[in-house]
Amino acid sequence: MSGLTPRKGLVRLLLIKSFADLFFVLALAVSFSFRTFEPRFRGNVDEADALHVAGWAINAADPSSRVEVHLYIDGRFIANTRTGRSRPDVVAAKRIKEAQSGFEFRLPPLDPGEHEARVYVVHRSADNARLTLQLLGRPITFRVGENPVENGSRGGSEVRGGQ
Repeated sequence: MSGLTPRKGLVRLLLIKSFADLFFVLALAVSFSFRTFEPRFRGNVDEADALHVAGWAINAADPSSRVEVHLYIDGRFIANTRTGRSRPDVVAAKRIKEAQSGFEFRLPPLDPGEHEARVYVVHRSADNARLTLQLLGRPITFRVGENPVENGSRGGSEVRGGQ
């Protein structure tokens, strides 16, 4: 006699089925995330001050394509644009091969004080049914001074964060 009673056999089959179901759900989740979130975007926010926010972004799967980016200041949408500005410094640093990967946002007047800029790459699903925003680099903090002359100069705005 084998020691495997019908009840133990049923429990073993239910456990095997549960693990099979778990692996199936995990496979679906991984597949969905790769289709929804574009893991091939790279870039950084290099500068932020009272007048502008600038950086670079590429889609590593298609480096010559222009990437759509959105700017948020203090959690509020400010503007969107596409890459296309020349960034030979990033090419020289061997971070990218495509020089036209830069972006720049001109900022509206901001209240004096500390602000946080976040730039997101926009990824559209294959069927254009969904838009996903992927944070580019890290949030970057900058300070807007009380003096308009100070805000117009690079030296007048302190920048922290980025990569």
